Formats: sequence, C-alpha cells, structure tokens
Amino acid sequence: MIKCLLVFVTTVILASCHQLLKPDVPDVRWDLFDSSLAQPLKNSTRKKLEGVYTIEGEKKFGPMTALKWSYTIKSKDTVYQLSMFCEEDAAYFICEGKRLDNSILLRGYWRKLTNTETGRARFTITLRDIKGGSNDSISGNYNISINGVYGSGDSEPDKKLQLKYIRPLYYKKPLEIIGHRGGGRIGDLLPASENSVQLIEMASRLGATGVEIDVQITKDGIPVLYHDSRINDRLTHKAGVRGELKNYTYAELTSEVRLKNDEKIPTLKEALNSIIYNTPIRYVWLDAKDTTRLEIINDLQQEALQAAAAIGRHIEITIGIHDENVFNKFLLLPDFKNIPSLCELEPAYVTTANARIWAPLWTEGLQPEKVQAMKAQGKRAFVWTIDQPKQIKEFMFEGNYDGIVSNYASLVAYYYYTRE
Repeated sequence: MIKCLLVFVTTVILASCHQLLKPDVPDVRWDLFDSSLAQPLKNSTRKKLEGVYTIEGEKKFGPMTALKWSYTIKSKDTVYQLSMFCEEDAAYFICEGKRLDNSILLRGYWRKLTNTETGRARFTITLRDIKGGSNDSISGNYNISINGVYGSGDSEPDKKLQLKYIRPLYYKKPLEIIGHRGGGRIGDLLPASENSVQLIEMASRLGATGVEIDVQITKDGIPVLYHDSRINDRLTHKAGVRGELKNYTYAELTSEVRLKNDEKIPTLKEALNSIIYNTPIRYVWLDAKDTTRLEIINDLQQEALQAAAAIGRHIEITIGIHDENVFNKFLLLPDFKNIPSLCELEPAYVTTANARIWAPLWTEGLQPEKVQAMKAQGKRAFVWTIDQPKQIKEFMFEGNYDGIVSNYASLVAYYYYTRE
C-alpha cells in the first residue's frame, strides 16, 4: 500500500513539474520594430540573408549558425520567419524582419530544445556591415555582419551576439528533414502540441522540410491526428472522456477533449489542407495507427495530392507501412502498387508493396548494402527517429540516407545546412 502511494505521489509531482517546466514564448515586442515607418523586407533582401554564419565571441549557442527563411500563410497574408539553427543544446532562433531607414531589424526569440532556456532576441544590420550593399537590397559580393542582443525569459535583451557570414547554405545532396509527430513530442515542450495543426504550421521554422503525423480513425470514420490509442493525460489537459479514441465520434472528441496546449484534435483533412495552403512543407508521412479502414486514409491522401497539384504545389504524401498487419491491409487496396507509400519492414516488403521509400529504425545501423539495393530499384531510404548529435552526424555524413526523422529537426537542419 505504501509503495503504491509513493508511486502515485511521485507521478503527480513529475506531472506537475512537467507543467511548470513548459517554457512560454517570450514577449518579443520592440518599439523600433513596431514603428509605422518600418517596412516589410523585399524578397531579394530576405534571400540574401540566408547562409552560414560564425558566432563571434559568445559560445552559448555553438560556433556557427545556419540562417534560413520559412513562411506561414494566414488569411491570405504571408508571414516570413528567419530561423537560426545552432548546435549547442539544439538551440534555435525564430525572428521576423523589417527595414527601417538604412537598417534591417530582426526581432524574435531563442530556445534550447534540450532544456527550458529561452529568451528574447534583437538584431540589426546596417549598410556599413554589408560589403557591396545598396539602399534597396543586399547585393553583390557581400560579407554580412549581424549585431544583436539576447536575454533570458522576458527580460530586456542585454547580452551581445555577433554573426558573420561565411558561405551559402548547403544544398548539394538533397535531404528530407522530417519533424516527428508534426514537429516534436509533447515532452520537447514546444509552444504547440504534438500532432496539432499549430505545430505542423511551425515545423518549417524548426527546420523541417517534411512531417511525420499519426493517424487514428474515430467511431464515425473520421481520420484524426493523435499518437496514442487512448485518450490520456500524457497528450491532453482537458478530457471529459477516457479510453480508446476509436470508441468516440469526432463530435465527442471536439467537445470533450483538448490537447496539452489547448488545441483540439485535428482531422487529417485539416492537417493536409494546412500543409498544402499555409506552409512550405513538401513531404508528409502518414503513420496509420488504426488500419481497420486504410481506404479512408488513402482517399484523403489522393484528394490532398490533387489539391496540391491544382495550385502548383509539389508535395509527396506517403502512407506508412510499419508492420505486417498494415502491410497486408495495404495490399488489399485497389491498385496498391501505384499508391505512394513508405515501408519500415525489410526490403522484400518494400519491393512487394512498390513503396517509394524504405524507412528502417536507426538502431539497425547504417545498413549500406540494403540502402544501395533499394536505391538500385529507384527507391529512397529514410531513417527514424534520431535526436542525438552523434547519430545524426553518423547517418548524415557516413550513411547514404535521403531523409532523417527527428524530434530535433532544428539540429538536423544545422548539421545539414552547415555542410561544406
């Protein structure tokens, strides 16, 4: 009895600590940036800011950083965000940019994924910091110096940070950087919940070019995004229902359940529409947790691919085959060999299903012979799920993989874009 009580108390304490440790996004307001005289940056200027920079003096974020723009479309307005991917503690910055007189202003926040450190950040770029610059844009053979300050939490930024451009971002060998569970797990303490539309829309800012999302099916046949089979305290903070998700209708889930960051459980259709119309995400891995009605997922997959093609968006959406049960159900789908799919099983299964991608677990090692055999068939190889720097670098530099699934997409992005 005492032992059970201790376990219960420990669980409650840990759960409470988890909530207390959740870092909020700092208030990034900056009067200068918010001035009516500050104007949006031109596309050409944004593009010129991308690249690999050294971090001078301060080593809190590592020796270098990779700067890359992404965007989110909201109500037909496009918001551009500049991400800075760093090595130390999987740190990243997310900033917006404007032009004020002869300066470029960047304002945003930083976060370290391996702990709860976060804070505000502000940067300024003046014409004298740009070799070959002009009043209209950054041009010519330029050497950009970015001067800024950062702080902790909501405190006023006061610690100096200087970045110096050294080379363009690496793109030579394409790599899909795939955000696990839509961009990261609940335990990674991101501003949005795993498998939420809000996190998917943030994924490209975290470095992802693609997302892996988990698909369950409700009692009334609606595919939704949710990892676990049960409605539980790990993923929700408000739930008027408990037990297997498949026992509830979508209306019941919508009215009774909220995810950890107060989002509703989204439908697969909502998620795919957001990816197509609101983000630059180019790859989607549908991890089918409920395989009883795989044809429903396939129908939405085809609908989304057609919608993307209609607006000129090239997006790849694959149904994941993670075990023999899914494999057998997949083979029952009409014309299954022409359905875009990804298979985690041995290469023979990949060939039978005519899957486009082989995706082994990283603990199986580099497996160069099997990877090469898959590539000889015109297929690609992704590996999942890697978060540790040592393993990320091993599979990126020593392996021959075309994609890496990670909860720390920003760290994968750092190692990829800073390659020489």
